[in-house]
Amino acid sequence: MKASCCIFACIILVSCSSEQTPAGILPPDKMERVLWDQLRADAYTTTFVSKDSTKNQQQVNLELQQKIFLKDHTDKESFYRSYRYYLNHGEMMRDILDSMIAKESGLREKQRIKEMIKTRQQNEQNK
Repeated sequence: MKASCCIFACIILVSCSSEQTPAGILPPDKMERVLWDQLRADAYTTTFVSKDSTKNQQQVNLELQQKIFLKDHTDKESFYRSYRYYLNHGEMMRDILDSMIAKESGLREKQRIKEMIKTRQQNEQNK
């Protein structure tokens, strides 16, 4: 009886699991990493490189993208094909974006806690 319940539960879990990505599409965890790095590269070039008249913002951004693709063992075509796929599968894209936001929020919270601890330690040393 327990074995049949376990098998039934496994079948339900597999059938309810999230949509599988087709061949040639980056899996959600990898897409999240690459997309996050792409967004950071864009923010960097927009915020800092654009203010440096000696640098070509587009060229710097392209170089950063290439480094990201090399680091994550992918290429521009795979990334953009995957990006279009996830845009057309809104729930999957929402999951990726929610995960990115949650991780960033967690990092900011950790940083805030570290700063509070550091301030508290400095205050105790000054007493």
